[in-house]
Amino acid sequence: MDSKDLENKPEEKSFRVSTKGYSYGKWLLVFMLLGGIYNTYEQGIKPHSLSAGMAFFTTGIRIILDTGVLYFLTLWIIDLIRRRGKVERPENKKTKMIVNIIFGIIFLMMIGSVVMSVSKSSPTKISPEQTSFINTLLEKNKEFSTESDGVKVATQSFLDVITNKEFSKMHGALKNLLTATQALQPKIDEMKNFSQQSTALFTGEKDKQVADIYARAIDVRDRDNKKLTELATFGLTIDWENPTEAQITKWTQLADELGTIENEIKTTQAELQNALQ
Repeated sequence: MDSKDLENKPEEKSFRVSTKGYSYGKWLLVFMLLGGIYNTYEQGIKPHSLSAGMAFFTTGIRIILDTGVLYFLTLWIIDLIRRRGKVERPENKKTKMIVNIIFGIIFLMMIGSVVMSVSKSSPTKISPEQTSFINTLLEKNKEFSTESDGVKVATQSFLDVITNKEFSKMHGALKNLLTATQALQPKIDEMKNFSQQSTALFTGEKDKQVADIYARAIDVRDRDNKKLTELATFGLTIDWENPTEAQITKWTQLADELGTIENEIKTTQAELQNALQ
């Protein structure tokens, strides 16, 4: 396949841009590694042994690590776009400043919500049923995070193949990505079904607001994972050494749809943090 065919496509996203990795990519890998290490730590925690404050604290760290991955992934994508076509372009300081401000606000919101949760001197008394639900939810969230990390690793490997123009390895990377998304899907379905139980257990206005936003966040993640599965499945039908124009057009369409859903994920994450304050 002529690499120029991909480089000349308009409004390319990260998985369709061919360039070398830079420092942001290294930081992305560092945060992914930290997330994996913390996931191992989480697996050793017994949910029923946590106080409400510690439960929010451990969840807060997980969200911060995941947001850190998203932050450096965003900067890495911007850098790839800036260097597309192997043409050196000056870094857009304004764009970087805007990204830093947005993610700085998100980090402060997350830290503030966690601190406020832990520092409450008179937490609301919850019923045994609610306690059991929270503990079970935390346990299921650990299982979900394990499979989610697998999708992140497979996605990064896939991006590396695109970045290095190793089109002979595309099918192998796509197969790994498809396996990871298929393994995650049952966990997403389980979380969706389980989250519906919170409607009957938590009747307070604040609790219901959080439960509704959480349900929407799971729904968006469900659509994101299914779109990734669709992308990988379609990619396996392409001869990447000699793709047709129709295949590239379809691939670009799926890529754009995936990008739209990923923007929704960022929006619901911000809404959830606001609701937890």
